[in-house]
Amino acid sequence: MVAWVDNAPSIENNSLQEVKMFIENHISCELPENDDHLHRLFCTVQKHTHSVACKKHGQKCRFHFPRPPLKQTIVAKPPSEPPPASVQEQYSAVLTAVQEELAKLKPDEKISLDELLQRASVSETLYEKALIWISTKNGQPAVLLKRTPAEVNINNYNRHLMLAWQANLDVQFVTNTYACVMYVASKTLGDILKAVSASGEHLGPKTSMKSVAKKFLTHREVSAQEAIYRLMSLPLVQGSRQIVFVPTDLPEQRTRLFKPLKLLQMLEDDDADVFMTGILEYYAARPSKLSEMTLAEFASKYKKSSIKTLDKSDEKKIQLQGGFDVMSQRGTPAIIRYHQWSEKKQPSQYYHSQLLLYCPWRDEKNDLCYSSYEETYNANKELIEENRKSYEYHMNIIPAKFNVL
Repeated sequence: MVAWVDNAPSIENNSLQEVKMFIENHISCELPENDDHLHRLFCTVQKHTHSVACKKHGQKCRFHFPRPPLKQTIVAKPPSEPPPASVQEQYSAVLTAVQEELAKLKPDEKISLDELLQRASVSETLYEKALIWISTKNGQPAVLLKRTPAEVNINNYNRHLMLAWQANLDVQFVTNTYACVMYVASKTLGDILKAVSASGEHLGPKTSMKSVAKKFLTHREVSAQEAIYRLMSLPLVQGSRQIVFVPTDLPEQRTRLFKPLKLLQMLEDDDADVFMTGILEYYAARPSKLSEMTLAEFASKYKKSSIKTLDKSDEKKIQLQGGFDVMSQRGTPAIIRYHQWSEKKQPSQYYHSQLLLYCPWRDEKNDLCYSSYEETYNANKELIEENRKSYEYHMNIIPAKFNVL
């Protein structure tokens, strides 16, 4: 689950001190000493105990327990250059010594970090430098929470979420877009896509989609709650915003729906008007006052109204040109979804979709293609990128990261 917090700082735009203060206010691994109920709850559901499952890939816990104890929370950026090999070896030796001392502690033994480091013959400064290096050597920022040696097996939590959830939590601060993309992809798609591709045969689009659907159910753990929801056909997802899909395929590759049979039977034999009208036709027929509005904004802000005749005093409704119906303004803008094309692998589809969404047009064929979609895109690139900012916050980061997956 990805939880959004209003006015949350980011490592890219805020100081590390501001990020640290935010994390300390929202995430903790502290065992509450003054509340017996919470203390028992945390020790029951938040305390990690090693098992066969966590060491199935080797002798080390794959969930990285015990976590390193620290006197204060550290938010670190990766260094511009890695330390020399000799220093790296020293850092590894320091962390190994501390881990060995942690392993020697009795379950109820309470000591301070200073005592632990003294037993390991390690200075606090060198210990912190070693932790920062080992946590950021992959080139990504890292967050190391404040915790005592007695809390090294306590998972990260948020107090309010913990009281509501009453079960295990692992709350983490999203350090950057890449971390978020990798987390979602690894948790939801990694094993499933590997399982689908393992068949090694082309099954056709329909059979392949059925195979993907089955893998979603058979290659991940399903909670009792989700199983009940699926059996009772209850909705698994609810949102505060509507989602609108905008077809951005090339005109000759676009899929369209036929009108109902009753309407088709009423048409003349040579009448080519056999398809249902959709958001593209509505946008092309928008009133003149919305001429500079992009398709992305139009799809997000307007929906078809059940009213056939426009009341001119109603400023939240518009009459489409050419005899089309009335459109009404949404109370809350919808989230737009569309096919993500690769600029390198499918350049024509990519440039066309960007023009279609973020460059105003009336006639798709004549307005969006001078001699090629790429030429039109380059001529309007600044306008397109400016309009994209409202709908794709990390527009220059996310596509690149998905290409890596």
